[in-house]
Amino acid sequence: MNNILCPIDFSGASLTAIEFAGKIAKKHSSTVKMLHVITEGEYAENLSKSEDYYKNIEKKPAQKLKALADEINKNHSLGYELCSFEITEGDLIEKIADVTEAEKISLIVMGTTGVSDINEARVGSNTVKVIENTDIPVLCIPENIMFYAFKRIVYGSTFSSDDKEFFQSVVNFAVPFDSRIYVVHITNNNDAISDENYQNYVSNMKSYFVYEKLGFEQFITDQETGIALEHLLHVHKAHLLILVHKRRNFIDSFFHKSLTKRMSYLTNFPLLVLRN
Repeated sequence: MNNILCPIDFSGASLTAIEFAGKIAKKHSSTVKMLHVITEGEYAENLSKSEDYYKNIEKKPAQKLKALADEINKNHSLGYELCSFEITEGDLIEKIADVTEAEKISLIVMGTTGVSDINEARVGSNTVKVIENTDIPVLCIPENIMFYAFKRIVYGSTFSSDDKEFFQSVVNFAVPFDSRIYVVHITNNNDAISDENYQNYVSNMKSYFVYEKLGFEQFITDQETGIALEHLLHVHKAHLLILVHKRRNFIDSFFHKSLTKRMSYLTNFPLLVLRN
């Protein structure tokens, strides 16, 4: 992992996200850039205020960002500036895309308000828009959670030939944290994979990845996928859920509106979304 990007608007969720981003950067000996985007709406809102206020619209965010960067850069011995920041103006999603391409970003870390963001998927939350419009992993960090160094990770297996490609990214992320990874495949009774085929899959994956802290599980259930995932996250006391985004209806397929009142795991667990 090379460079990490963390969009920040000084909300509680984004401040939690930058805490996570800084600690991930330290573990991976990489860098993190905070990006604050002043939108056209914010500029328009300040047109009615004093001229001095309008001229200094970037001053206060710059002071806050410098303080955050100084805190992250403090007491690390990597020999380079770990955290930097940039203030720009325009459309948030477009600016994230521009910085991601220009600086070869390998991970985006964003704050999210949890289940309510999933309801907003139909009208377009910023986090969902970024997931839909980037080819790199996006780590969604709920507000008000503690950093537990990702000691236990649940990876939602696709049980396909693509798993090796995706799982390499999972292992690369997990190694510096010495994480235990639980590879789970959720299926219903009608689509359950035979024991022989599943054991062949497990043997193949274990031979391909030389990583000791691996566990495999096929979870056969008549529950919705999201509910089953929530159950497995609690069973394994997970600190991170990793899923693969393979189609545009990804959000709806896992977080159907009818389930949101019964689900809490996006509020309690970080979610890393991989793109194929």
